[in-house]
Amino acid sequence: MVDCRVCFRDALGVEHSAEVRAESVYEAVCRGWAAFMFASGWDLFEASWKAREFVVEVLAESKTYIVESDKLLQWLSKDRDSSARKKYLRRVMDGLAV
Repeated sequence: MVDCRVCFRDALGVEHSAEVRAESVYEAVCRGWAAFMFASGWDLFEASWKAREFVVEVLAESKTYIVESDKLLQWLSKDRDSSARKKYLRRVMDGLAV
């Protein structure tokens, strides 16, 4: 697992970020989404669902990735029953898994 910073801009252009530990870029976004919900309340979580993209910065590597929200959600929905990893990430995003 590596330390990552997950950011998005809300409708007003304000940047929000959360630091998470994750094994993949998609996991970082799922953990970031959960962090926005639990740390900042429903308004920020709702705003995060309207975000078109998330920026994931892998801190140790100084690498940055852009994840489109729609692509992540499509990937999580595809082959729903076949992947234990996807099930786990959906639970992470819902705040049900560590």
